[in-house]
Amino acid sequence: MERLEIQRIEKEKWHQLEAKDLERRNEELEELYLLERCFPEAEKLKQETRLLSQWKHYIQCDGSPDPSVAQEMNTFISLWKEKTNETFEEVIEKSKVVLNLIEKLKFILLETPPCDLQDKNIIQYQESILQLQELLHLKFSVATEILLRQASTLADLDSGNMEKVIKDENVTLYVWANLKKNPRHRSVRFSETQIGFEIPRILATSDIAVRLLHTHYDHVSALHPVSTPSKEHTSAVTELVKDDVKNVEKAISKEVEEESKQQERGSHLIQEEKIKVEEEQGDIEVKM
Repeated sequence: MERLEIQRIEKEKWHQLEAKDLERRNEELEELYLLERCFPEAEKLKQETRLLSQWKHYIQCDGSPDPSVAQEMNTFISLWKEKTNETFEEVIEKSKVVLNLIEKLKFILLETPPCDLQDKNIIQYQESILQLQELLHLKFSVATEILLRQASTLADLDSGNMEKVIKDENVTLYVWANLKKNPRHRSVRFSETQIGFEIPRILATSDIAVRLLHTHYDHVSALHPVSTPSKEHTSAVTELVKDDVKNVEKAISKEVEEESKQQERGSHLIQEEKIKVEEEQGDIEVKM
């Protein structure tokens, strides 16, 4: 009888675990149904957002190119390459347009469904982003060189060395040039800031300049590639959700069937145990 009680307790625990698992699967099934209902609305909202972005660009009329049109982007990049002798302030002002174009291109790559993006368009957008990033970095370097040519006119009255700080919402530039070459002036701190550094003695007597460029955007990470799935893999997500729902339903029905079978087997085992106990008790009585 003690063994039957242990088996009964174990079966109760097992049924409790099965009930929790079944409840979890039902919750997952409800979530899948919810995703299936919400997906068309989400796709519609994304499409409206893309159309709204195109409309805003159209009504701005600020002379900036349409990032989705290769000819306009190539013209914009070529014209900016040809422009020379830009000051750092001018490059910073231009960088606002460039960063906005980069964000728009990234938005197109991320939000446009893969089935609506052709391989040539993906390559075009990625190349435009890389060209804009490289050109912007080059323009900052050239503008810094132009700034250093004016180092003597920007010398600090106390140290005699050049110090220049240019701040913007996207970029902050710190430039220091060693004009006096005084070995005692090894510690540098830009005025009205907490930014500074210390140089070795050998560099304190050398013709050197230091540039610190702090950006509020990522100008280091490489561009992440965008997958270009084949047509066989560009089926709508709703179909995938439906398949998942069917699989979960099958799994739940299978578990219910297995549970009922286990219950039947358990009842048979209990009945057999009872019969064995009764037979043992009968044998004991006969022996007595």
